[in-house]
Amino acid sequence: MYHKPIAPAFFNSETKAPFEQCADCGKSLLEDDCHYFVEKAVKNYVEYKTQEIIFEYAICEPCMSQAFNVLSEESKQSLMEYLYAQNPPARVVNPEEDDASYLIENCMVKGTSIGQDVEYQIQGEFIGDRMVVGRMPVAVGFQAINEMSEVLSEKTKDDLEDFINKIRPVPPELEDLFPRRTPVLF
Repeated sequence: MYHKPIAPAFFNSETKAPFEQCADCGKSLLEDDCHYFVEKAVKNYVEYKTQEIIFEYAICEPCMSQAFNVLSEESKQSLMEYLYAQNPPARVVNPEEDDASYLIENCMVKGTSIGQDVEYQIQGEFIGDRMVVGRMPVAVGFQAINEMSEVLSEKTKDDLEDFINKIRPVPPELEDLFPRRTPVLF
């Protein structure tokens, strides 16, 4: 594991700076010892050469552990079986590389480039103002997101949807504009 500067891909899209607070409990994230994660879902408009953030959040490790516990044992097992069956490509982490953005150029499951994908999600791990490079950061492409979502139980999908709504509430009058999205929590 290596600690690197936070890649701009993991900055808050509104402030263009690292996330400062846990979306769930409000804890300050940039303290030296605060262990946390950032997850973003991105929609690519390739023909227009632009992107839109579908959702993004930072969450401290205790809150992430609690959120991960909403996955049923059946869903956890199904996800593990899915990932095992995919035989994901090996990742090569270069400790000499200052910017770890190269690790989120391809889907960790399919090995395909996310640059041309319709949607993708990225997740990174951080301690204070540094990115932890090792098993993360990762990217998951559109096809893998859909396939992973299909192996989750309906209860798990509902629980994950409740979690996203808790940390990113949508006003009732706008709910029809935001279709159900199941986040991928690693």
